[in-house]
Amino acid sequence: MQQNYEWNNTTSAAKVLEVRGLTKREREVLMWIMQGKTNGEIGNILGISIHTASKHIEHVFLKLGVHSRIQAYNKVLELSRKDHGQGYGLVYGTVHQRAEVA
Repeated sequence: MQQNYEWNNTTSAAKVLEVRGLTKREREVLMWIMQGKTNGEIGNILGISIHTASKHIEHVFLKLGVHSRIQAYNKVLELSRKDHGQGYGLVYGTVHQRAEVA
């Protein structure tokens, strides 16, 4: 059984990031960035190469207009606050686990 983690699609964060043009995979990578995972760890979790993970991260940074993981983290909080007046529940309260049967 492979476990996938993703944004809860009912949250403002998922909607804001989708509007910003992030694909589902890029939102997934961003979620792992916000959890402090390295490129290698993200690749292992998602079953992709470190090169592919790095390219997804590059696209996330470009779409968010940032240059670092910290800036990406802060940008998501900022966008969430602008959308709904809050943001801190975003990181720790809106990620859920979904198990898929292989």
